[in-house]
Amino acid sequence: MSKSSSSLFRLSPSEFELLSELTSRQFGYVRMEEEANLRKKRTAVKTVALLEQELAAARDARKEGEGGASTSASSPPQDATIYRKLGHLHLLLENFTRALSAYEKYEECAGRSARKDLDFLYGRGLVYFHFGAYHLACKTFQVRRARTSTNKACCNCNCCFRFRISSTSVPTMSAPATFTHAWAS
Repeated sequence: MSKSSSSLFRLSPSEFELLSELTSRQFGYVRMEEEANLRKKRTAVKTVALLEQELAAARDARKEGEGGASTSASSPPQDATIYRKLGHLHLLLENFTRALSAYEKYEECAGRSARKDLDFLYGRGLVYFHFGAYHLACKTFQVRRARTSTNKACCNCNCCFRFRISSTSVPTMSAPATFTHAWAS
């Protein structure tokens, strides 16, 4: 058993089940500060701590194995999955700076396959929007939209919107962005 998988076994089966439900698609629906979601918040905080410990241990092990020279290209694919989950959890915990950092590291580790990951694109777009980087948010949401079918919702959360932007690529006061439900057209 590897070191990185051993700490995740410190989570109970019910915590694993809760964790599997927490993705970027839950942002805005699961409010972690509400009393009904305190268990989800505790699980998310615990998981973030465990995953960050495992990433640090894996990074230290790689440094020892490489004689101190560590590169991102040598990160195993498992690190990409961990960074993706960290991004989602930080987003849900409204720690946007750490979410952006985790999403960037995920994209670096996953390479081109990250551009096909709809949950990642949605989460990163929300983070960009939070920081006021509307141009980057629009580009991210457009990539996400291009990856989905125009006739169906892109996921099973029943909250998907198709993002249409009038004449400009960035919404402005003179050219507002319009949002419509995916099922409306």
